[in-house]
Amino acid sequence: MTNNRYEPELKQKVLRLYLEEGRTKKSLTEEYNLGQGTLTYWLQQYNFKQNQRIHKGFGQCADTLESLFD
Repeated sequence: MTNNRYEPELKQKVLRLYLEEGRTKKSLTEEYNLGQGTLTYWLQQYNFKQNQRIHKGFGQCADTLESLFD
């Protein structure tokens, strides 16, 4: 198993394609040559960050994807 590092811009782009355009995990994983489970992990990170923001009283923010991988 390799430990690939992905640029934050790629992570944001792939998440946007999944969340906003409805692309499938399979198509994105194949198109961007992501490791098995990588997109699922990114989505877990995204959901965790969203939940943190909501519990802190910030609500859902548009900049979440940009700030997710700072």
